[in-house]
Amino acid sequence: MAVFNKEGLVVPWSHSIEYDKKGKFFRIIDSGSVALFYLKTKTQSDWYDNVQTGWSRFLSPVKKDGLWGFIDIRDGKLAVPCRYYEVKMFDSYGIAKVKVKDDFFSFSNWISIDTNGKTVEKQQRQSVQ
Repeated sequence: MAVFNKEGLVVPWSHSIEYDKKGKFFRIIDSGSVALFYLKTKTQSDWYDNVQTGWSRFLSPVKKDGLWGFIDIRDGKLAVPCRYYEVKMFDSYGIAKVKVKDDFFSFSNWISIDTNGKTVEKQQRQSVQ
């Protein structure tokens, strides 16, 4: 089994590796970047600036080039592209708040999205709840 760093080279075991609690994957940290390696399929996700350890709806926040999206923790594929300035976890209805503009003083910069990254209108949110 080989694990590769962001330059495509085999990662020595001296790199920081964190296992998930259920033993399905582990996080590899190499020069400030993070990737997930899946034990069952022996596959590796892309490299990100940050991969949050928490998840909901099988989606975990990831940061790449300063923007956030969500990765599917079951297969390591990007489920929602990294295009948001901040993200909140998905709620039990599958809705997450995301910040679309980097403006500290405006609440209108936040929208709601579903697990596919599609904008959810206020009427849709109310009908789901």
